Amino acid sequence: MPQEPFVYPEVVEIDGICDGHDHLRDLDTDGDGRAEMTVPLAAAVEEVTLSMGNTKQVVNTSARARIQKDKWQGLVPEGKPLRILVAGLLSKNVDPADIVAGFDKPDGEEDWDAMKVFFEGVSNDGKNSIRHFSEVIPHIKAMTETKWKHKDRKMPLLIHLERKYQHILSADGKADFGKRIQILKREHEGVLTDLEYLFQEVPSVSATVEHVSDHRTFEKIEELRAKGYEVYGGIAPHYREYVHDDLFEGPAFNSHLLCWPLPKYEEDRQAVDDKMLSGKPYYYLGPDRACHANDISQSSDVKITKEGKVVGGQTQIPEAVVSS
Repeated sequence: MPQEPFVYPEVVEIDGICDGHDHLRDLDTDGDGRAEMTVPLAAAVEEVTLSMGNTKQVVNTSARARIQKDKWQGLVPEGKPLRILVAGLLSKNVDPADIVAGFDKPDGEEDWDAMKVFFEGVSNDGKNSIRHFSEVIPHIKAMTETKWKHKDRKMPLLIHLERKYQHILSADGKADFGKRIQILKREHEGVLTDLEYLFQEVPSVSATVEHVSDHRTFEKIEELRAKGYEVYGGIAPHYREYVHDDLFEGPAFNSHLLCWPLPKYEEDRQAVDDKMLSGKPYYYLGPDRACHANDISQSSDVKITKEGKVVGGQTQIPEAVVSS
């Protein structure tokens, strides 16, 4: 029988949208000015957004988190419901007691709401990164095992799960860092080297692998969840749109598609698409909007510097992204 044509309603109402991974950047008073653009764009369609703290003054204390949160919240247009949350950057230099103090407050009063961790050398971490999870196990235990006064949930750990250098243990148990890992293999190396270790050391951690771009990462998330671990996957829609080859179509290099992790192969793109449509509640929207200004006369904070270096990051419009 011929299939009936689809009938689409004129209006679709959905629950409030939460963006699980944004980069709102800094204000004009901080020498930037992108926040004055990014916050109203988010407020047009979102009720909640979680912004990363790799700002000019890196958010690595609860006091800085509070200042940054208040600055961003002050840019939300009147009448818009957007509530801005903040993720601090986790490294061995952060005080575990400060992590707890900034989070363990009545709901809505937190200074920071999650911690984001980068591995050394793989992204724009403001030099606030780790070489191995062993450096921050006490911090993650504080986020996970504290007997809270005000909270009934753990503080989430967000992971940019790429490893640039091999992690090698010698016979005496000392860590060394070996040769550089090929760039398209870095996410999988992080899964093999770091994710299992994390759950061995802190089995009750609430962890999200952000902007998954490798189909094998999804396989590991499914495997860990089957074992009872609390692990999630952040979905950035551009990984369902592009593969690695798209960066070089033209023939030219398309700098606007460059982002970390790099898009990979067709099987990876298809896996992202499948998980977006799976209905599984442990995959959620985390677009990783990370816009940069276009000004090739500058040496930093722009997409392409005057030295020709290209910074990775996706310039996205939230109204377009949510349609994904």
